[in-house]
Amino acid sequence: MTGVSLVLLLSGSKNFKFDMLPFWKGDTALYWLLGLGLAGVLTAVAGLLGKLRPLLVVYTVGLLGLMVYGFFMSPAYRFSGQSEAKSVAWIGLAGLVAVAGSLMQFKERRRA
Repeated sequence: MTGVSLVLLLSGSKNFKFDMLPFWKGDTALYWLLGLGLAGVLTAVAGLLGKLRPLLVVYTVGLLGLMVYGFFMSPAYRFSGQSEAKSVAWIGLAGLVAVAGSLMQFKERRRA
């Protein structure tokens, strides 16, 4: 997210379309993508360091919710074909795996 939004912001490109982001349009969507991407990096680093671990779970669940709403429930986004629907389904599954992965940090570690 961070990389895509940075490239689009720095290049000044105006021919992008993020219909799956139902709340933001235009340059506002790019700034939100940039902010959410940076927040993701910070929460991942904080999770790795063992500080604020629940924040990573909240972040991944929030993004999964945003993805599900934007792709599947929003009236603004429509699939252009079966192949795109399959790709989005795989992306949704990856988001679900990310949530499961964020929950794994609370698993009790085995001691040898």
